[in-house]
Amino acid sequence: MKLTIRDEAGTDALEAALYYYDVRPKLGVQFRERLKAAYESIAFNPWQFPKVAHHLVDGDVRIAMLKQFPYVVVFEIFNEEIVVFAVDHSHRNDPWIERVE
Repeated sequence: MKLTIRDEAGTDALEAALYYYDVRPKLGVQFRERLKAAYESIAFNPWQFPKVAHHLVDGDVRIAMLKQFPYVVVFEIFNEEIVVFAVDHSHRNDPWIERVE
């Protein structure tokens, strides 16, 4: 399936990676590797990830957790395309919901 990363999600990922590079450069590299692995898993089999259960979310919106980092990739499955809406810290109060409405 085709994986499309929205600009906002790209910005989310860049900001998170820059934060980890500032903490320790090796962490920034690891974050990017984990994010790339998550994207590959999503593209290979998006249905393996749990659907979002939220009263404001319709459709086939799912979340993939990053290994080692407290971040999630929020995406929706359409016919032959997967759209990534956000790369968000998992302890925030779901600011990405506005992007999928």
